[in-house]
Amino acid sequence: MKTQLNVADFVAIACNELEKMKEEANRDNPPTERVAVFAPPRNTNGDQHLIYSVFDPGVDVGYLYTAGLSALHPSKTEFICTKCPREHIVAVSNMFNFLANRLLSGHDVCPNHNASSPGVVCKVLAISDDHNQTLLRSHAKQVDRQTKLLRIKVVSHAVPPAPPGMGWSQP
Repeated sequence: MKTQLNVADFVAIACNELEKMKEEANRDNPPTERVAVFAPPRNTNGDQHLIYSVFDPGVDVGYLYTAGLSALHPSKTEFICTKCPREHIVAVSNMFNFLANRLLSGHDVCPNHNASSPGVVCKVLAISDDHNQTLLRSHAKQVDRQTKLLRIKVVSHAVPPAPPGMGWSQP
């Protein structure tokens, strides 16, 4: 014996089943990461790179990396910060912009240099070729595979009073 449903009942049952399916899908395959893209102001030459910020939902540590910088400079360099606390996104992004502007204006940005930005002190670190390729595949997905990454590590969360702007020091 068939039961005949009116349209309203059918729609209500279908919507209820869809909601159950969505809940099951989210429970079995929760969203894996949230990506935000920042476009800093263009430099004096009109060039621009992007900064990708990637954080898993509910997790306070993620990673940031630049993309587009390698196309602007013969060193084919991009920056990555692999363990960035969520509260340092702005400070690390500012650091990336500062280092990018230094690089594009003809200054060296090399491993073991330190740089400070309001809120953080960072160290520029080299990455082995194998680890570089691993990070390009797993993290810096928007970057050309021929790129050399420089890791920017936050070494201090409190910056001593300094003149306005950013600072730079060599080892």
